[in-house]
Amino acid sequence: MGQKVKPPKVQTGRPAFVSFNWDQCREHYRRFYTDAKKRRGLRQADVAAAGGLSGQNAISSLLAQTSGRGPSVENFLRALAGLGLTPAMFFTSLEHRELASTLSVEERFDQIETQIAELQRACPGLAERRSGNGA
Repeated sequence: MGQKVKPPKVQTGRPAFVSFNWDQCREHYRRFYTDAKKRRGLRQADVAAAGGLSGQNAISSLLAQTSGRGPSVENFLRALAGLGLTPAMFFTSLEHRELASTLSVEERFDQIETQIAELQRACPGLAERRSGNGA
């Protein structure tokens, strides 16, 4: 009667999605926070205020929480906003990081070459500068 829906093809046997636990999310958030602190001089209080959280302790708790399931979804989304991140930006970068860690050196090299080619197509001047520098 109905037509069967085929599941999406998966390259090299990898899952079509990546699941995350709180530890991975916390560590990824910590990397973003550390970068913002280093580059922009942001403090936990700044991030909390920008995200509409009650105070610095909300960010401190998020960064320190190693047991349980993590903060509420609302507080986590506010903490992301405090760093200027959308959930899509955060989880996409986390997914890329996790998938990249499962690739062989050759697969990762191929992926990087593809990304460079895409950038060169998007930014024609980049290819000219790159070849002009002998790189």
